[in-house]
Order: sequence, then C-alpha cells, then structure tokens
Amino acid sequence: LKDKQQVMESKITEFEGLSLENRIALCNFDMLQTGAWIGQLITRPKCSERLLRRPPFRFLHDLIMALGKETGFGMHIFTEEEKE
Repeated sequence: LKDKQQVMESKITEFEGLSLENRIALCNFDMLQTGAWIGQLITRPKCSERLLRRPPFRFLHDLIMALGKETGFGMHIFTEEEKE
C-alpha cells in the first residue's frame, strides 16, 4: 500500500503544470495514473484502484457528478433528477 501511495504521488508530480488536454493525453489504462489525475480535481469519491478497475454504477454516477460540478463539463446534458 505504501508503494502504491508513492507511485500515485510521483504521477501527480508528472501532471503538475500540464494543461488539461495534455493530462488527458497521458491517461491510459493505468489505474494509478487515472486515480492520481482525478484526485487532483476532486476529493470525493475516492478513486481507489479497486473501484477504478471494476466500478459500480453508483461510483460512476458520483464520479461523473463530482467532476461535472468541479469543471462544469457535461452538466448540461443531465436533468436535475439525473444529477441526484
């Protein structure tokens, strides 16, 4: 667990100073990298490797809503009912 935390911290450092477009371009199927990137934008829900590998529906919903609230991206496509 400590090694994973160190890897995540080093991946966060890689992203500092990059534009959003460049950050997205660096994302791939590496769960630690994805979790590190998302973790810079939101604090909840926590993006553990386990949840990112096999995400339950509620986690995906909460993640999309949190990212939308933080960045504004895509929020116009959801009704108020869907946002809850």
